[in-house]
Amino acid sequence: MNIFEKQRFFVVLSAVLLVLNLVLIAIMVAPDLLPREKGSRGGSPINYMSRELGFDEQQKQQLTQIANEHRGEIRKLKDDVERLRSSLFAELSRSEVDPQKRDELLSAIGSTTSEMERSTLLFFSSIRSICTDEQLPRFEEMAANIHKRIGLQRRGSRGGERERRRRDGGN
Repeated sequence: MNIFEKQRFFVVLSAVLLVLNLVLIAIMVAPDLLPREKGSRGGSPINYMSRELGFDEQQKQQLTQIANEHRGEIRKLKDDVERLRSSLFAELSRSEVDPQKRDELLSAIGSTTSEMERSTLLFFSSIRSICTDEQLPRFEEMAANIHKRIGLQRRGSRGGERERRRRDGGN
């Protein structure tokens, strides 16, 4: 290989790597730009829920308002938990940990996490309240599925794998 062939090889290799990087960045930044498989839910969870439940325009507006309020509350609570955890680990890095301070921080983290659970329960209760009698069975089914998914996510990927194996008959 002479010098020009080597240089051409590296130019082509650099161009390919540049294109791959741009594609990966596009996937991470804007996943909705990619074509979706047929039958894929697509869109936000709120749009999916609205479509699956057959909400009319008024219900869609109510759902959007409920979701925006919930999202803001959860964001604040998550920020609080993160701040408390940072304080806890800062406390743990000291040469002598103050047991009372540690317990106060742990208690505050638990209380805030409990508040997040309460907020989520109220969120689903609010959505349920805007459903018609005809929409309630589908809502109950969706809520049960969401509850199951959240439980699997909290247990981690191994718990999810065990659940899939159990459901699929051990395969």
